[in-house]
Amino acid sequence: MFRQDPNRTRLGIPAQQVLRLEESISDAQVSVPGYPSQMARAYLCVFQTGSGLRVTVVLHLLTSNRLVFFLNSGGPLGKDDACRVLGEGMQFAESLGFMLGNLDFHRLSPAERQELWNSLPLEKGLAAASPSRPASAAERENGPSVEEPPALRTEWTVEEMQLKRRRFIENLGRLLAML
Repeated sequence: MFRQDPNRTRLGIPAQQVLRLEESISDAQVSVPGYPSQMARAYLCVFQTGSGLRVTVVLHLLTSNRLVFFLNSGGPLGKDDACRVLGEGMQFAESLGFMLGNLDFHRLSPAERQELWNSLPLEKGLAAASPSRPASAAERENGPSVEEPPALRTEWTVEEMQLKRRRFIENLGRLLAML
C-alpha cells in the first residue's frame, strides 16, 4: 500500500542510491487531494536507504508544478518484499492511468545515471509555485485563465532533446517488443 507523504517535496538522494527508475510514457489526468484536477507525469523509483529499500510513486503535477510523493507504507524493505511492493507500485500507477516505461537505470554508466538523474525533478524538487488558491469569481464565471505558469515556459537544449529522443526510442522499442 502507498501513502501520500505531504511533507516531502524531493527525494534528496544521490543517483548511486537509485536501483530502479521508471517514467510514464505519457501524461494522464489525475485528481490529487488538495490540488485541482490536472495533467501529471508519474515516476516509480526504488532506492536504497541505510536500513533497506524503499519504493515511491511520484506524481509531477504539471499545472501546479508540484511533486506529490506516495511511499510504501511498510517502511524499509528487504529484497524479496521490495519486488512485491514494486509490483504494487506499478499497479498503483496504472490504476491512476499511467503506463510506465523502465528507464534501465541500472544499465547506464555512472556518468549517464548522474546525467539522467539530474535531468529529472526527483532529487532536487521543483521551484516553489504559488500555493493553490480558491478560484476567483471571474475564474468561476469564465473558467480558469489559460496562461501557462512561468516554470513551464522553458526551452530545451539540444542535449536534453537528444536525451529525450534516445529514451523515447528505447521505450518505443520495448513497447514494440512486447507486441
